[in-house]
Amino acid sequence: MGMAWDMGPPIWPYQAVPLFSYALNAPAYIVCWPLIKLINAPADWIEYAIWLPAITALWWWVGARMDFGLLGRGKWPHTKLVAVVLLLDSLMLVALAVAIAVGEYHSFQLYWPGHPPIYAILLLRAMGPMLWCLLFALAFVRSAIGLRSRSPSARS
Repeated sequence: MGMAWDMGPPIWPYQAVPLFSYALNAPAYIVCWPLIKLINAPADWIEYAIWLPAITALWWWVGARMDFGLLGRGKWPHTKLVAVVLLLDSLMLVALAVAIAVGEYHSFQLYWPGHPPIYAILLLRAMGPMLWCLLFALAFVRSAIGLRSRSPSARS
């Protein structure tokens, strides 16, 4: 008797590592996806060779933003305009996160009705992009507030 994988490998442990990796590194995967589709990589190692520098760059960027802030320490002309653009971008990111969550919930209800909660791990495919959208929205709001509090017109 085989492993009874009529529907593919079970979620845990066989699909858990790619799901966690995608959830953690979603921006790097999304940025690389058009390039991978363009070259139509015949082997998995080619995809990994593209993803590794992108994931490294993502985490370097995240670390630099933690050290220096989203906008750095320089002077910004038109601080009100930049702050408004950052706030509008944060609203778009929150709306995108909500749209992803609603779409994934409807998909989960359509294709997995009545299944045990262990299948909730399938929501990790959407959890990564949702959390990244919310994280970037929070960073945009913090930068807009920080930019606004640094502007000379806000102090007078």
